[in-house]
Amino acid sequence: MVWAVRQNRFRIRRTPGFSLLELSLVLLILGLIGAVAVPRYGCFLARQYANDAALRLVRDLRMARQHARGHRCDQRVEFDLTQHRYTLPGIPDLARSRQDYEVRLAVGPYRATLQSVEFGSETSVTFNPYGRPKHPGQVILAVGAERRAVIVSENGKVTLK
Repeated sequence: MVWAVRQNRFRIRRTPGFSLLELSLVLLILGLIGAVAVPRYGCFLARQYANDAALRLVRDLRMARQHARGHRCDQRVEFDLTQHRYTLPGIPDLARSRQDYEVRLAVGPYRATLQSVEFGSETSVTFNPYGRPKHPGQVILAVGAERRAVIVSENGKVTLK
């Protein structure tokens, strides 16, 4: 019996865990997955930001058109290419009721820039009381390499291209 106790005392016990080789392989695999996923995630975010900014602009241009038709007056949408924002004069901002409705595209959640605004020779579009623009045209938005075009047709229809 004494001999059996001594034999167990000298036996090497293996503790559960991972070896350095196993941990290295797991880290290598995670690194490869990350190297593939991170650029794709960046492209995904740029697409989402571009889509969100363009859809916001489409809704706001449609709102300006409806406001012009509903109030039987001209409604202008002014674009500022240097500050990457647009304003709807005469329509109060929901957050700041004493100011005109304004959307800043360069900050979150959009992080977009206004690349170009072409409505005749103007950087604004004016809808008449019938909902037709003074000059049809388009606005180009960009987020990184992603570009979106918002088009205002002669009859006032606003579409995303």
